[in-house]
Amino acid sequence: MDRVVVEHVRATPEELQPGETGWEDALRWAEVPLLIEVGGLAALVVLIFIFPAPGLAKAAAVGIAVAALLGKLAARQWLARRQLKFHRSTASGSQASTYVIDHQGLAIGNMYAESRTYWSAMRGVIRYPNRYVFLFTPAHNPVLPRRLLTPEQDAALQALIAGAGVTITDGPPPGVD
Repeated sequence: MDRVVVEHVRATPEELQPGETGWEDALRWAEVPLLIEVGGLAALVVLIFIFPAPGLAKAAAVGIAVAALLGKLAARQWLARRQLKFHRSTASGSQASTYVIDHQGLAIGNMYAESRTYWSAMRGVIRYPNRYVFLFTPAHNPVLPRRLLTPEQDAALQALIAGAGVTITDGPPPGVD
């Protein structure tokens, strides 16, 4: 098979999780504000435990630190779902896409938009148990759900990627990344 065509692609929120495995260098710096926040909260807790204070103040400091951390995690989940909602509310985002993978690269399109990414521009492909993540830029990593592929298409896709000289890396199981 010299070409794989997958129609009606609409990834689920779980399949759209970022494939951070291929962009460690770029994404590491995106977490610096969070590290500063967590470091500041940890310093607050340490200072309160070092200096004598009533038990209520210490409990409040620990409570604030835990609430801030849980709030940050909840906000991250909320933001991801909100972004997906806004993406799907646009004319192009609400349409299922067609993926065409051939010897040149990956083409994605629907009735409103079309784009092509050449193999030479890709950093690699991450093969997860439930999806393929094509590493183009840290902000643009097309996702192809594996549930839409037949076993023949899956094998042909892997052959096309390998034939193009692009590195395929196995990602962690679902829920680990």
